[in-house]
Amino acid sequence: MQDEKFKVKFGNSRVERPKVLLPLSYGSSSLALLDMVISHLEEQCQNERAVQGYVLVVLHVGEDTARMERLRKKYSRVLERLEVQFVTVDPAVFVRDLAKVAVTDEYAVHRTENSESLNLQELLLQFDSRSSRQDFWQQVVQEVIFRSAVAHDCSVVIFGHSMSRLAEEILALTVKGRGSETAHRLTDGTMDYVGCSLHVIHPLREVLASEIKEYVRFSGLQEMVATEESVKHKSAKNKTVNELVCEYFETVESEYPEVISTVVKIGTKLDSPQGMAQQCILCQEAVYRDPKTWLEQMSESANKQAQSDVPLCYGCLVNVGVGGGAVWPVSRPSREEILAEYILEE
Repeated sequence: MQDEKFKVKFGNSRVERPKVLLPLSYGSSSLALLDMVISHLEEQCQNERAVQGYVLVVLHVGEDTARMERLRKKYSRVLERLEVQFVTVDPAVFVRDLAKVAVTDEYAVHRTENSESLNLQELLLQFDSRSSRQDFWQQVVQEVIFRSAVAHDCSVVIFGHSMSRLAEEILALTVKGRGSETAHRLTDGTMDYVGCSLHVIHPLREVLASEIKEYVRFSGLQEMVATEESVKHKSAKNKTVNELVCEYFETVESEYPEVISTVVKIGTKLDSPQGMAQQCILCQEAVYRDPKTWLEQMSESANKQAQSDVPLCYGCLVNVGVGGGAVWPVSRPSREEILAEYILEE
């Protein structure tokens, strides 16, 4: 956040100030980042002639409006002098253009027209595995965040991921067959989304989760943190990939924090695969190699003549399951559709 474009402006001019979107999950990391950013904006506006260098848009994907109101009240004194917007978006806006996607026993993927009308909860419950449901839920949240950035004309998105969370995501993406997404999902830089350029930043990428928890305690933000369901009592087979990886890093962080930093450093050195890529019909991520080709090499009974109608990445193929199918949105809305259709409640 030390870039020239974020620095304080002087005078009455408010032009060319970037709008920064901060997704808020009510976890310790995102709350700590919000507190830091508000402090930064407060410091910028101490001079009477100063104008804050950027406009902050705080976004929560969900229905927890009561917690959002409590957060506003906590910072009410400071917010009187700042330009900050608080937005809550219903993740149900993700559900549009549903189609049926099926995977045959020969690993071929086919798309058929869908006659069912399902809500988001019903779409997620199609998947038997908790890990698959969580994987698709994360895809939903990410899509809604970026669509909200476009709808609010934000050019920057800042995530509150700690170093521990980034390390968790690197291993989890790899295990789930989404390793090719690591380069652009977890590194800072500019991405193109429906024709709009978004600059993604992870300001807390050098901070451990334990350090963030101490910051939250010191800042008196504990009451704002959303409590998560404990999974420690569950057997390993009932835990998601992310839960297993998170438990692992919680175990090693106190004694071997260098393990976490090493994973993140290696992850940031990764680059996107080379070559032409198709787009997965479910998660919209790049598919550099048809997983069917790789699966055929492992199966003697595979039918190499079976052809797919649409591309599907390996991660989504595993989630849907061979011989299974799922109803899911199969296309992103255009920028014009996002601006016209998305209802954002402030």
